Amino acid sequence: MKIMTYNVAIFMRDSMYPLNYKNIAAGIHEQKADVICLNELDSMTTRTQHEYQLKQLASFFPTYEYKFAKAMDYQGGSYGDGILYRAKCVNQYTIPLPKAEGTEPRVMAVIETPSYIIASVHLDVEEKAHQAQINAINNFFATHFKHSDKPIFLGGDLNAHPLSETLKTFGLDWVVLSEQSPTYPALAPNECLDYILWYKHSRKVKLQQTQVIKNFKSSNIKNSSDHLPVMVEVIF
Repeated sequence: MKIMTYNVAIFMRDSMYPLNYKNIAAGIHEQKADVICLNELDSMTTRTQHEYQLKQLASFFPTYEYKFAKAMDYQGGSYGDGILYRAKCVNQYTIPLPKAEGTEPRVMAVIETPSYIIASVHLDVEEKAHQAQINAINNFFATHFKHSDKPIFLGGDLNAHPLSETLKTFGLDWVVLSEQSPTYPALAPNECLDYILWYKHSRKVKLQQTQVIKNFKSSNIKNSSDHLPVMVEVIF
């Protein structure tokens, strides 16, 4: 199974908006990802022409389903994270995450399919909020999927570097599967912020390959978003 995580920056990186949906969709198709964790999505906001962005992206993937999780109200609509996936959904969840004083609301989108469970998350830019957010993530999976025989994955922009306290804390219960190379900014990457992880207390998986996607054949990846997408391929 191929998993991608991609912070799409509300599809507004490209000045030729709204062609950015097509560019990003084409890039995802190139990688043949089975499930894509998406960060920074608008839904029906003024700044993005009142479009349901995840639905717009999904229109390029007729055999995929999608899940949007609202983190907060914004400009007449909402802003949050989502998952695009080629599978049947058994259960889905929207989990609000704790926030530190003066920071934005954050959320975790979760879907359960017949064979796996995956979450999309965008941690706060402020590291002071991360410990409580990680605790909430771990508590959710420990409570809801304690007896599951399915592998559990987490993808997203963690706003943290590989040697940070945030990743050390994640390491107690999760294993980073993805290549820990720079993913931001796309124009000249020098920070690794985007990751795909596997939950240690779930069904074991075998990592086949991983990479930070640095080029799209169909379009200029540096104009698609300010982040680069990350991919892993696993078997279980």
